[in-house]
Amino acid sequence: MLSITLENANSLIYYSNVINFYTYILMKKLLSIVLVVVLLLGGGGFLLATAADASTPGDALYAIDLVAEDIQRALTTDDLALAEFEQDILEERAEEVELIVEEGVEGEVVQDALDELEKQRDRTQERLLTVMSEDSKYNEAERAEVTLRYEKLVQEQIQKMEEVQIKYENVTGEAKKGFEDAVITLERW
Repeated sequence: MLSITLENANSLIYYSNVINFYTYILMKKLLSIVLVVVLLLGGGGFLLATAADASTPGDALYAIDLVAEDIQRALTTDDLALAEFEQDILEERAEEVELIVEEGVEGEVVQDALDELEKQRDRTQERLLTVMSEDSKYNEAERAEVTLRYEKLVQEQIQKMEEVQIKYENVTGEAKKGFEDAVITLERW
């Protein structure tokens, strides 16, 4: 009777080891599959966002670029960093306008790009007002740096609007006026 119990115990140990081995193989394969899927989706999302960032108004990926910027805005909590981010986007919008004008894109697309540029100018100015407020936690040097950069961007945009206006006559009147108004606002600071 004792030998039967030992045989049963050995059989149980053997089958337990076999089950553990197959469970290990199955889990290893499952983990590998999950890892590949995560890398493909994550890497693909990064590549898509990178490609979208290089798009211009009128491109299929331009909407993805705008969504990616909105996500980055939502994840940025520091007002100064957000103001600098908004300035980066303002520069990007200006470069997009310049690029599509050079390419000779139709006026409607140019107007849409100018509308986005104007919206971005307003966002940037709003963030700067937050940084410049009296209850702001930033020192004068930080405030001056971010304001000077914005002032330079606005001056450049006025010059570019004049160039665009020459090429697309009535398209840029409102956008140029918006940038001129921004200069007046800066002078009040």
